[in-house]
Amino acid sequence: LDGAVLNVGEELKAETLPLKLGSRVYKLQGLKSLTWYEVKISYPASIPASFSLQLKKGDLESGLNRNRRLLNTEKLIFKTDNLDSINDQVLAYA
Repeated sequence: LDGAVLNVGEELKAETLPLKLGSRVYKLQGLKSLTWYEVKISYPASIPASFSLQLKKGDLESGLNRNRRLLNTEKLIFKTDNLDSINDQVLAYA
């Protein structure tokens, strides 16, 4: 992790990534046990791009992104486990 943090309920604006193979990982803070969450990124349509979101828990990865595609948007919906495992969750996007 590079120290980036994503807090529950706080919106990030004007985040940027390099056009070729850019990626970012955020440590999730403020998660509550046994709660559903949605993380969404939106991007301008002026430059063709493809993004993916992944929830990583320790060394495991979750593929809970089974939603329909929205134009210029990528989202991930997930449910937290018990409190013991919440601190190990990070969000990665590329």
